[in-house]
Amino acid sequence: MNIFLENFQPLSLNNGFALSSFTFQFPKRYLIVAPSGRGKTTLLHCIYQIRKDYKGKIAFSKTIPSLTILWRNHLSIVFQDLRLFPHLTLWENLQIKRVFHPHLVKESQLLEWLDFLSLADLRFQRVEHLSLGQQQRVALLRSFLQPMDWLLLDEPFSHVDEATAQKMAILIEAILKERQAGCMITALQSSSPLSCDFCYVL
Repeated sequence: MNIFLENFQPLSLNNGFALSSFTFQFPKRYLIVAPSGRGKTTLLHCIYQIRKDYKGKIAFSKTIPSLTILWRNHLSIVFQDLRLFPHLTLWENLQIKRVFHPHLVKESQLLEWLDFLSLADLRFQRVEHLSLGQQQRVALLRSFLQPMDWLLLDEPFSHVDEATAQKMAILIEAILKERQAGCMITALQSSSPLSCDFCYVL
C-alpha cells in the first residue's frame, strides 16, 4: 500500500513542508529527520488520520472502508507520548491490543519478546510504575500485535540506551520482514539503529 501526499501542508507550520508532494513507496523504510517543531509528529499523525489540520490530500493505494480498518489492519503506530494505559499492568496493555488479532502472535512469542527486552519480570507491574524506557519498549511490542502495511515509529528510541535500542531494532527488523511491511521512523538526528532505505530532512 503506497501512501501519497499531494500538496500536503500542516496548518501548524508557517513555512513550506519538505515532503508536500511525495509518495511513500511500499514496503520501503524511511527515516525522517528534523529538530523539534518541524512537523515530524504532525506528519505521522496526519497519515494515521488522527489529525485533520492540514491542507492538501493524503491518499492510499488501497481502498480503506473505515478508520477502524485502517488502524486495525493497515497502519500500526508507536506514539512519541506512548499512549499506554497507566493504571493497567504491562501485560494488560498488550492483551488489550492482542484481543483484536489473538492468533497473529502466540503468547509464547510475546513472552520471548518480553524476555529479550528485559521486561518479562515486569509484566504484572502497572505501567505507571515503569520507567519511560520500559514504557517505550512496551509501546513497541504493542505495535507488533496487529497486521500492518506500515509501521509508524515516532522517535521510538528516545528514552533507551544504545544497547536496548539495538535490541529493539532487531525486533523491528524481524517484524518488518515477517509482515512484509514498510516503516516510517522519525528522529532528531540522521542516525538510527534501524537500517532504512531513505533519509529525508525536514
